[in-house]
Amino acid sequence: MASDPTTGETIRFDFLVIGGGSGGLAGARRASELGAKTAVIESHKLGGTCCLHLSSQVMWNAATHAEYLHDHSDYGFDVENVHFSWKTLKTKRDAYVSRLNHIYRNNLDKAKIQTIEGSARFTNDPEPTVEVNGRKYTAPHILIATGGKPSVMGENEIPGASLGITSDGFFELETLPKRSVVVGAGYIAVEMAGILSTLGSKTSLIIRQTGVRTTT
Repeated sequence: MASDPTTGETIRFDFLVIGGGSGGLAGARRASELGAKTAVIESHKLGGTCCLHLSSQVMWNAATHAEYLHDHSDYGFDVENVHFSWKTLKTKRDAYVSRLNHIYRNNLDKAKIQTIEGSARFTNDPEPTVEVNGRKYTAPHILIATGGKPSVMGENEIPGASLGITSDGFFELETLPKRSVVVGAGYIAVEMAGILSTLGSKTSLIIRQTGVRTTT
């Protein structure tokens, strides 16, 4: 059901999904398959962390190629003049992710699922209702599939914290840092540290144990 934005009429759906990541998209498509009039609300790009994970796979593959180069001379290959371009890798990786975003959007369109761009905010209306860019949307069932964001410390907690970035920021880097410090030792942290180190950044990994610091 469409509405005239000048009337302030609330747009009604059977099922609303807040978040266009893998969970939200799967829930929306299943609801649509079962006959529910469905919409997905997303403030960023469709695909969520899955797209970023695929981005990290591209970076990991690049690091794997760099690692192979170490052994090439043993097999008679001259690799002295090999040059790595972070800019080229980033451009091709971003184009790949952009194609994935379009595929997700096309899949929603084919399933007749409306895509609403913006941030959702719950209202105090009698019915379950959210507001996005000044328009209200309601549905008897609203799925919250927003995922999470890392907590970033402030300057008052750690001097120099403003220089830090999250994993999202990693994919925005225009150049390879000469030196990197990765805080944490989960699989994402270890993966990022390995990629940075192999591609040429002097990298340190800090883990949550007093006095323990490991350099990759």
